[in-house]
Amino acid sequence: MSRARLIASLTATSCCIALAATLAVLAFPLKAAPRAGQNPPQGGVAGGVASGAAGGVSGGASGGVSGGVSSGTTHGISGGVSSGVSGGIGGSASSDIPTVEKDTIWTDTVKRGPMLRQVRGLGKLIRPEGSKNLVARVTLPELMVKEVHLSQNATVACAVVLNFVNTQGIVKGHVSSVSSEVVNGAVSLDVSIDSPLPQGVAIDLPVDATIDIEKLDNILYVGRPVHGAANSTISLFKLTKDGTEAERVNIKLGRSSVNSVEVLDGLKEGDKIILSDMSAYDSAERIHVK
Repeated sequence: MSRARLIASLTATSCCIALAATLAVLAFPLKAAPRAGQNPPQGGVAGGVASGAAGGVSGGASGGVSGGVSSGTTHGISGGVSSGVSGGIGGSASSDIPTVEKDTIWTDTVKRGPMLRQVRGLGKLIRPEGSKNLVARVTLPELMVKEVHLSQNATVACAVVLNFVNTQGIVKGHVSSVSSEVVNGAVSLDVSIDSPLPQGVAIDLPVDATIDIEKLDNILYVGRPVHGAANSTISLFKLTKDGTEAERVNIKLGRSSVNSVEVLDGLKEGDKIILSDMSAYDSAERIHVK
């Protein structure tokens, strides 16, 4: 073989070997071993973060819903019961008690001792036929007149206009006559004047007469309530010791006078009650007073 042909053959063989090596490398690439302490591939970080986020959101949402329902139900029921009980017993119950201003009510203290029973009637001054003196002719309901007798003491208040000023003159007197005629459920009687009449008094002047019926000794009594009839049982408000509240109590009344009434049961000496009209609070058992 000639030298030229030998060189050509060797060159072709080398090219084939190089081509085969190249194809082998491309077909079977070598994987290098990872270096110690090397960070994980970037694709792993992204996938981990994405998967973790998605899993966290999904798990958090489902866990949050179920946990929220469970926790909300539990706390709602317990909180509702707790708030309802405490609110019903405390706050709302207190707000249901009405408040009354102290300067709008009239109070009195229960006392023990003598009480003067009286009846009261309105009328005018007249001059009886054949008399030089003026007398007070007043009218009383028939039931009251049954306790009025001749010679009982009386006090007569006369409305007098003196020097263009309205004044009230009070004089003493006594019952001098009682009519036997009943007109529209009322009876008239005369009160003779025992003391000098005030200046300016004249016939037909309006009068307000109070007649003493009897004196009761050592009884329990109090100022007469607005709706406190004699010999009746009523409910009214009794003030507590500090005066900031009043509670409803039932009391039994006995004999009554113009401004006072006997207490038979339900109160004791020293109790303070409200005498004013409290019908606006008929549904209340207790009131605040401020």
